Amino acid sequence: MARAAFDPVRAVQGALEEIRAEVIAAGGDVKLVDVAGRVVQVTLAGAFTRSCQGKRTVLKRLERSLQARCPWVERLEAVCPPPERRAR
Repeated sequence: MARAAFDPVRAVQGALEEIRAEVIAAGGDVKLVDVAGRVVQVTLAGAFTRSCQGKRTVLKRLERSLQARCPWVERLEAVCPPPERRAR
């Protein structure tokens, strides 16, 4: 039987869904934007957007959790949502 091709986007989505419940419980949210090679881009929302230090801390924790599930991920970056998706 042929083996399914590895889909990095699906792998990251699954890992983020596992992590997301904790993020929501802490008053925030995380959404996948893109997977570019070994770099994953996400948007952070809620409590995590109020301070730069808090955002960096959460991003590092998310990065470690993601790397535990997807060891090929080199870096996690937070990006701003596109203008049409920003709250007004």
